[in-house]
Amino acid sequence: MYIRANLNVELDHEAIDDIVVQTLKNDYVSIYDDYKALASSTEELQSYQKEDMEHFKGYLDALETLLKYYMYVLDAEEFIRGVKGVYISEK
Repeated sequence: MYIRANLNVELDHEAIDDIVVQTLKNDYVSIYDDYKALASSTEELQSYQKEDMEHFKGYLDALETLLKYYMYVLDAEEFIRGVKGVYISEK
């Protein structure tokens, strides 16, 4: 069965900001996981993997900027340190 429907949802600015922040946080954690997996690889990385790492680093820098825009800067920095701290403490 296929149902086709249009749905309009009205959200206030605060709710929209919350959705954006959660999405940015999820993306940051996911990309950081991918970056750290490549960075901690014990095997020689292929050229495409090295290129992926460079791209991931750029994405992380961009996401950090966006998080600092959509959140209080100190909260964003705390979140970023927390994500990175998970990996630092595992060593």
